[in-house]
Amino acid sequence: MKKILFFIILIPSLLFGEPIFSDNAYLESVNENPITLENNRENKSYTIPAIENIFFITSLWSYDRFVANEDWAIIGINSVEANFKNGPEWDHDGFVINQIAHPYSGSIYFTSARSNDLSFVESAAYTFSGSLVWEFFMENHYPSINDMITTTFGGIALGEILYRLSNLCLVEGATGGEKIVRETFSALLSPMNSINRYFGNYTYKPENSNIHYNFSIGGNTQFVADKIDKMDSMVFTEFMLEYNEMFQDKSIRKPFDYFKIAIDLNLYNDNAISTISLLGHLVGREIDQDSYSVLIGAFQHYFYTNNDILRLSSSSIGPGLEVKSRLTEKINFKAGFHLQGILLGAMDSRYLEEIRDYNFGPGYAILFYMKFGRKDAIEISLTSKYFFFDNVVGIATSEQIWIANSRIDFPVYRNLRFGLEYNYFDRSEKYDEYADVSGYGDLLRTFLTISF
Repeated sequence: MKKILFFIILIPSLLFGEPIFSDNAYLESVNENPITLENNRENKSYTIPAIENIFFITSLWSYDRFVANEDWAIIGINSVEANFKNGPEWDHDGFVINQIAHPYSGSIYFTSARSNDLSFVESAAYTFSGSLVWEFFMENHYPSINDMITTTFGGIALGEILYRLSNLCLVEGATGGEKIVRETFSALLSPMNSINRYFGNYTYKPENSNIHYNFSIGGNTQFVADKIDKMDSMVFTEFMLEYNEMFQDKSIRKPFDYFKIAIDLNLYNDNAISTISLLGHLVGREIDQDSYSVLIGAFQHYFYTNNDILRLSSSSIGPGLEVKSRLTEKINFKAGFHLQGILLGAMDSRYLEEIRDYNFGPGYAILFYMKFGRKDAIEISLTSKYFFFDNVVGIATSEQIWIANSRIDFPVYRNLRFGLEYNYFDRSEKYDEYADVSGYGDLLRTFLTISF
């Protein structure tokens, strides 16, 4: 029963979370033998995921065409020919559709291949090919450059995360109600993983994976240029999750052997999903010494924020440095520095309204954080995110965005903590044909956090 309750609490946290750095004896005992799925067939299948992706694409198109009656879903030989003749361009879809819905579609393509025993790289190829098929064949709009980028790169990251978490829900030998709960949550996280497991020949393979996660609820007060911005709701929730330890003492690592994800929700507000932050380790080398450990490698990062101060989304890849040290016998210290190349960023525009209300462009990001303290006492964390975008689609502009965060957590009782957080947003927009714009805002939070 404890395991059932554990996963009932776990799954919502998987959907909305940023990680904590803590040791938890009960959690480790529960996850002592989590499993992944291994195909019993002698050869992995390249054909089955191709068929599954075609079925998913045609099913989604059928809904859009015959249920939703979307005009863009009216296709034929002429529309396909026009798409190939004209070639890709930038589309005008809404911010949430482009930055959240498309990455999720890409995750379906990815997990279809991954759950047929294909590697991370091979599954990534299916993600890109699935996006190509949809853009060139399933819409009468010309193929979208930004959709192919966000579907592919966002789908790869989200797909690998959902695939691993889906497997983590399962344990060998579960029966009765426990098995139903586990199977249901596993299917919700990764439908293609469950479908392939039900109809394929798969067995359980034990894996040593540990997760740490927490849930926060509290209130916030938002300021825009020193003026309180009236909001429908001042209540927010936050889910945080860390998959495995950053420092694993492994000579060989696979992509996303470590990742952390955070999702913030605004209750009773139009911008329900206010923030998504994802960081996954791709490749690298760990250096361990008696007093410290260092991890050097490449990381993939996805960041999305949508509030009354700022709307921003970026998919990026780049080098990173992580450090862990023990300052004293009881005080731990962690820090990270990442330089990320932004493949494609999207940010709201003060002037663009008729076609879309946001710009596209590449750029780079500098991410830094440090955290110190002890689990049974005060913990302090500082985070800085700097973004630079050279917008090439929309209105020509260069944009700089800085997001700073400071947070302090106090122990209350066992795994319950009380926290205070301050967020600062600063942006500067330089236009070629319009007046330059700058602005800033603040966000204050108080909350309670329960950790698992």
